[in-house]
Amino acid sequence: QYGQKNIVALLGHALSEGQKWLLLRHAFQLVLALDGDEAGRQATKQIIQSCWGSFDLYTLSLPDGKDLGDLSQGEFIVLYQNKEKCWSRNL
Repeated sequence: QYGQKNIVALLGHALSEGQKWLLLRHAFQLVLALDGDEAGRQATKQIIQSCWGSFDLYTLSLPDGKDLGDLSQGEFIVLYQNKEKCWSRNL
């Protein structure tokens, strides 16, 4: 909706092996934008650990209590432009 292509929705807080396999076949970069709550932060850490070395990994820091559906297009664009590169698998 906001001009990004190849978006994958996890439909939860975990990356399944099937989703990871599809991503490995079609992507080289992942931008993780999970919910801005404790469950989303923990899932982000788990996905980074699981995918480390397979992709260039980035995260979007969503505001506390927000998910992507809560953001306006302008808010999303600012977050996306300021995505953070994951330099370590241990956040």
